[in-house]
Amino acid sequence: MKRAIWSALSAAAGLLAFGVGNACYATQILGVGGKCLDVARGATTNGADVEIWQCGPRSPNQRWTFTGENVVGIGGKCLDVGGGGTANGTRVQMWDCKPGSPNQRWNFRDGQLIGIGHKCLDVVGGNTDNGTLVVLWDCHGGPNQAWSLRPSVIEP
Repeated sequence: MKRAIWSALSAAAGLLAFGVGNACYATQILGVGGKCLDVARGATTNGADVEIWQCGPRSPNQRWTFTGENVVGIGGKCLDVGGGGTANGTRVQMWDCKPGSPNQRWNFRDGQLIGIGHKCLDVVGGNTDNGTLVVLWDCHGGPNQAWSLRPSVIEP
């Protein structure tokens, strides 16, 4: 019961963070198969792949902060849609944060992360294997587009 209440409160706090201009909230983002949104190999370079991976307590590449409409990860890089594309399958990557950039704006609504072109953050093929990439895709409400937030358990 305590866990369910904590999860609900944590999700609510994460939702509020999207609506408050200067709010920050450290969290892990859980997707299909209970895997975490992850920056591949903890890379801090522009263009680093974003994937799902088994959640880990000491994985800074799974710590995310919501600042305004940006989702900020390791190295202070933003979750970014490659080239600002809106076609299904467009690559999602990490890139230097650029305030106001439409390819770095995300909205967490009804358990989905919605980006440019009103497309959803999607785990390719609904695969639950570690290392499965995430892309932009038409929102359809499937489990590979369902995300939840939980407080970061990662040590600073």
